[in-house]
Amino acid sequence: MLSAVGWSPAGIDYGAPDGNKVHLVVMYYIPESQKNVYLKEISSLAGAVRREGGIQPIADAHDIATVRERLLDWVTAAIDASIPEAKARMIRLESKQAAAEASASPALAGALQIVSVLVLQVAGQKPIVLCQQPELAAALEKDERLSTLLPQSAQFDSGGFRLVPRSATQYPNARSLYEYSAVKLGTPH
Repeated sequence: MLSAVGWSPAGIDYGAPDGNKVHLVVMYYIPESQKNVYLKEISSLAGAVRREGGIQPIADAHDIATVRERLLDWVTAAIDASIPEAKARMIRLESKQAAAEASASPALAGALQIVSVLVLQVAGQKPIVLCQQPELAAALEKDERLSTLLPQSAQFDSGGFRLVPRSATQYPNARSLYEYSAVKLGTPH
């Protein structure tokens, strides 16, 4: 299941009885095999937003960096609350942008980018990083702090991304697999 997030600083009028506008739009691609998972997913997202005080910080945001930080806070709060659906899928929000769209709309130039990262740590060896961003994988493998940071289950910044821990699985023979979501840092255009 994949998700895309859109933000409208001005808000979109959708005819709500209270007159409030929509500032955050979340769209899901749901494979046939995961139709029932969608309801749990959207419920987890709504619960995380509600627990963190509601959507108002997105409505009041003036730039994409603020939106990015707020979304990261919600995801972190959902993980901290150990919501299984959030751990498994909520952070897999990937934003893909075309160059033409970025030049047509300045708001899209700083689109949120989230990448799934797996790190395999074997005792006495350097961690092995697996992700779809070669630059991020290389930066993490060169980061000398990585072996120390992995067992701490805390978020950290590396290679221009903030890494948010999702899960850690211990295997026999002193092997551990760590799963992270990496949120692209940087200033919006």
